[in-house]
Amino acid sequence: RSNFGSSPFDPRWTELLAGSYALTCVLLRPGMTLTRGQQHPRRGTAWDAACKLLLSPRSSLRVVAMEVGTPADLGTGGIDINPWIDTRSVPSAPWSTEDVELLTSYGVPLSVALALEGQLGQEVQHQLVSMLHALVLKSRVARDQLNAHQRGGCYSCCASLGSRPGKEAACLAADIGRLCKERHAEAGQQVACEDWTQFGSACEVWLRRGQRTIRVLVQSEADNHAAAFDFDGVHLTGGRVWAGSLLLSRWLASLHFAQDLRSEGRGAGLAAGPVLEVGAGLGLAGIVLAKLGRKVVLSDREPVLLDRLQENIGTNGVGENCRVLALDWAMAGRVKMRRLLQAQRFSAVIGADVIYCEPSADLMVRMLPHALPSGGVAYFVNARRHRPGILGFADKLRSAGHRVHEQHAACDRALQDLVCGSFEPEQEYVALTVLVAAP
Repeated sequence: RSNFGSSPFDPRWTELLAGSYALTCVLLRPGMTLTRGQQHPRRGTAWDAACKLLLSPRSSLRVVAMEVGTPADLGTGGIDINPWIDTRSVPSAPWSTEDVELLTSYGVPLSVALALEGQLGQEVQHQLVSMLHALVLKSRVARDQLNAHQRGGCYSCCASLGSRPGKEAACLAADIGRLCKERHAEAGQQVACEDWTQFGSACEVWLRRGQRTIRVLVQSEADNHAAAFDFDGVHLTGGRVWAGSLLLSRWLASLHFAQDLRSEGRGAGLAAGPVLEVGAGLGLAGIVLAKLGRKVVLSDREPVLLDRLQENIGTNGVGENCRVLALDWAMAGRVKMRRLLQAQRFSAVIGADVIYCEPSADLMVRMLPHALPSGGVAYFVNARRHRPGILGFADKLRSAGHRVHEQHAACDRALQDLVCGSFEPEQEYVALTVLVAAP
């Protein structure tokens, strides 16, 4: 039993954890360009990679699971951060495509399962299953700690890892490390263990409703708050998952699962027809709808985000239902873009955290009639604090002839801390349902 910050974990155990993290991230994006990134604040060792994985709620590779409620329940619902793995249901290797699908339904992250399909030999698959068993048996308490209540506004860093690993676990850790190094060597690239914390830049979202779970994996180069705003040299906020997109995704999923596509008493609904996501960023909400069978167009302005949207569509296998569109709201009224939008026959527009300043609010008000020339419904979830544009957004919409219904959207504090951390520790959210009038 060890306490983080006062006495060290057994080094063999931390190597096992760091190795599992490295293996997952290496397999996540085979062929990715690996460069030596910023060192971990402490010592930049495998020890730190393991601590970051297990004990930091801002771990680079993270899974957020939310229970989907009713359409009127605008919050994050029952939430579990980095839910653990039940290996009792893991099928024996080698795995078929159907087995990989089965793995995701039993809790193995989609990011791992996608990488396994057709890419690993039987020996490696057996080793990975053994690794999963070791992780489950020896670190349940660490998982519980990650989901424990906060102390003084932040997660406690105390964890118990139970018994020390034996020789088998130590050998497994060495094998995992060897596999990682071999895979990088094949690509002619060298990487040290301290770089493991740099690989995982993915967020996997699970939306649960009864026995059904929708899983979406979105990838970004942003692994910290600074990187989120310096995205391939472009100053953007769309390079990471924010709480607003998680709230919007759950809201839209609740409409689908409830089979009530009309908002109670307001005549608004997610009607049949294509959906346009504006300011999509990484495309989380739109990809959720695409996985639910809707036709979706993900739009943004910056080329680097458009490329990442295309990658996320491919990662989630929704290419038949999802397309990417370069859309500058200021250009929506131009003849060419107006005709393009009209030809799509969108029935709904969705957006998460797209209103920041007054000009962005004005542009959105002017753009909506072009996106929905026959009328329709728009769903927005937006942060309220430090967003001057959102304060008068509803009034501007009403002045333009649209009907607006405002609701408070509650974000779980643990989730807010996970996605925003010290950047916006105290934030409020508003959900807007807009009945867009035809011009």
